[in-house]
Formats: sequence, structure tokens, C-alpha cells
Amino acid sequence: MIWFFQGEEEEEEEEESNQELTPEEKRTLERKLKKERKKEQKKLMREAGIAAEREEVKKPSGSELALEYLKSTVKFY
Repeated sequence: MIWFFQGEEEEEEEEESNQELTPEEKRTLERKLKKERKKEQKKLMREAGIAAEREEVKKPSGSELALEYLKSTVKFY
């Protein structure tokens, strides 16, 4: 829960500094902070032993696509 309180402090600092920034600078700062939060979240997950899940989508190979195409054209004749 410590990281939750750190986030609140960052948000307060961000709000104070946003009053002085242009819209473009605000967007840049928001992206930077979002990236930092994401990095911190990944770090905590790694420390907890939770690996980031990546879905592996099996894509058909070129030869499989060619065979499928040939099969579809044969059906027309």
C-alpha cells in the first residue's frame, strides 16, 4: 500500500505544476508520469514473481497459407 500513497503525492505535485504549463507540456508530463507508473508496476510484479503474460498467437506459415489458397481455388472448379 505504500506505492498508493506515493502516487497521491505525485498527483498533488503534478496538479500544482500543471497550472503553470502549456497544454503541450501537460500532455508530455502526463505521458512521462504514465510511463514511470507503468515501469514501477512492472517492477513490483517482477519482485512478486508474477511474470508478464504474453499471448502467443500462432500465425499460419507461408506454406500453410499457400495450401489454403490452393484448396479454396480448387473448390471453384
